[in-house]
Amino acid sequence: MAEKRKIMRLQKRLKLRYGVGNATSLAFTEDFSESGVFIRAVNVILPGSKLRVELFLPDNEAVSFEARIIWGRRVPGSLIHLTRKSGMGVVITKFLANEEKYVTFCRALTERRKPHSHSQHPGLVSPDAPK
Repeated sequence: MAEKRKIMRLQKRLKLRYGVGNATSLAFTEDFSESGVFIRAVNVILPGSKLRVELFLPDNEAVSFEARIIWGRRVPGSLIHLTRKSGMGVVITKFLANEEKYVTFCRALTERRKPHSHSQHPGLVSPDAPK
């Protein structure tokens, strides 16, 4: 099946808390972008529900936002380690704190994933270069 998304998903495990009213359930990201997050969790809430999320960047700075659940897949806790997707895909609807830090973090990870040409690495020589 072809990937439908046009936005690059970044794969990194970040700690977060989420909940319908208050962000009290602990979980982790599996992948994310500037506009959404896949929350790897056993406690899956119904699609369409609104969440409050507090995501912790590697420097332990908290990014808070409201999100809407787009889809969810529930897997028993004893089997969660055997499946790739157990949790919820959410779209960020409103940042409550540290939007700029989150966007900067996402863009920095995206830059690291871009391929670099040999000209940017002085120690590498193109196979076509004269000897």
